[in-house]
Amino acid sequence: QLDKTQALSEQLGIVLMIAVFILYPGWAHGVFSVFACYHIDDGASGPFPERQRATWGWGYWIRDMNAQCYAGTHLSLYLPIGVVAFHLFCLAPPLVFYALLWCKRKQLSTLSTIQRFGFLFTRYRPKYFWWESVLMLQELSLVAVEVFGRALADVSQQILLMLAAFILISINMSCSPIKSHLITLLEFLSMAVLSLTLTLSLYFVVGEELDPGLVVRLAAMLSEVHVLQGLPLEEV
Repeated sequence: QLDKTQALSEQLGIVLMIAVFILYPGWAHGVFSVFACYHIDDGASGPFPERQRATWGWGYWIRDMNAQCYAGTHLSLYLPIGVVAFHLFCLAPPLVFYALLWCKRKQLSTLSTIQRFGFLFTRYRPKYFWWESVLMLQELSLVAVEVFGRALADVSQQILLMLAAFILISINMSCSPIKSHLITLLEFLSMAVLSLTLTLSLYFVVGEELDPGLVVRLAAMLSEVHVLQGLPLEEV
C-alpha cells in the first residue's frame, strides 16, 4: 500500500531516515576521533625523562600520532571540520527527528503519519513519542566514552564505560518508554550483558598474568552469558 499512497520522493525520504539510523554510530565515531588525543610522554617520569620528546601538553592526535593536538594542521584544518561535522552528523539527526515528530504530534494516530514516520514512534508509549531521539543521544554518549576513553588507562576506560552503561540502564528502566515489556526486557539484558562483559574483562587488565585455566573459565562464562541473552523469550 505504501507505493500507492506515497510519492517516490517521500519513499526515498523514509529510506534516507532509516539509513541515518544505521550510519549514525559510525558518523559519531568518526567525528569524535577528530578530537581524540593521546598523551605519550610527560617529560618527568620514566627512567630517562630527559630523552623524552613526545611531551606536547595536549597530546597527539589518535588518527596521526605525528600531529600535535590543537596545534598546526590539526588546529587550522581538522578541528574546524570536526566542529562542523559534530553539529551536522551528531546533533542534527536526533534534533531533526524530534522536531519532525513534535510538529506531527497531533497527527500521530493518522494512517499517513504512521506510514511515513511510524518506525520512529509506534513502539513507544504516547507520551514518549520522541524517545527515539533520546536513544540516539544515548548511543552518542557511549561512542564518545569509547573514543575518548582510549587516552585513559585500560581500567579507567572500562570503568567509565560501565558507569555510562549503568546510567543509561537507570534512565531507560525508570522511564520505561517502550510499550512492549519484552522489548524493554531485551534492552535491559543487552546493557546488562555489556556491563557484565566489561566487569569480567577487568580480570585481563588488572594485576598479574592470569592462570590459563581461569582464562578459559572466564571466556566460557562470557560465551554462556551471550548465548543466554540470545535465547527466545516469551512475552509477559
